[in-house]
Amino acid sequence: MDVHASQIFQLTAGQIRSTEELYHTQMALNNTIKIVNEHSDMIRENRIAINTLAETIKALQKKLSTFIHNVETHFIHDSIEDILANKLYLRFMHHQDLPRVIDIIMQETNIHLDKDNDDIPLFELASRLLIQQRVEFMPTPNTQRNDQDKMGKDPAG
Repeated sequence: MDVHASQIFQLTAGQIRSTEELYHTQMALNNTIKIVNEHSDMIRENRIAINTLAETIKALQKKLSTFIHNVETHFIHDSIEDILANKLYLRFMHHQDLPRVIDIIMQETNIHLDKDNDDIPLFELASRLLIQQRVEFMPTPNTQRNDQDKMGKDPAG
C-alpha cells in the first residue's frame, strides 16, 4: 500500500501546478458564465422595457396626432364660419406665418409702424386693417367620371 501511494504521489507531484491552474481556470470560467447570464437577463429585461416604451410612444403619437387634427379642424371650421359672417381677423393663420402675413398687410396698405410700440400689438393692428376676407374653394379638375362615381348613386343600378 505504501508503494501504491508513493506511485500516486509521484504521478501527481509534477502535475500539481497544472491542477491548480485548471482549478482556477474552471472557477474563472464559472464566474464568467454567471456574469454573462446576468448580463443576458438584463439585456432581455431592457429589450422588454424598450418594446413597452415604443408601444407607449406609438399610442401617445396617435393620440397627439388625433388631438392636433381635432384642434386644427375646430379652428378651420370656426374661421370659415367667422369669415362667412364677415368677422375679420387673423386667428386662422399659423403662428409661424403671422409675421410674414402682417408684413404683407403693412406693405399692401402702405403703413409703417414702429414694431417696438407695445400700445396695441401688430396682430391687432393688422386685423383692424382687413377690409375683406373670403373663402374660395378650388374646383376639382374636370376628369371623365362615370355615373357610378357620383355620390348617392346606387352602385347596383
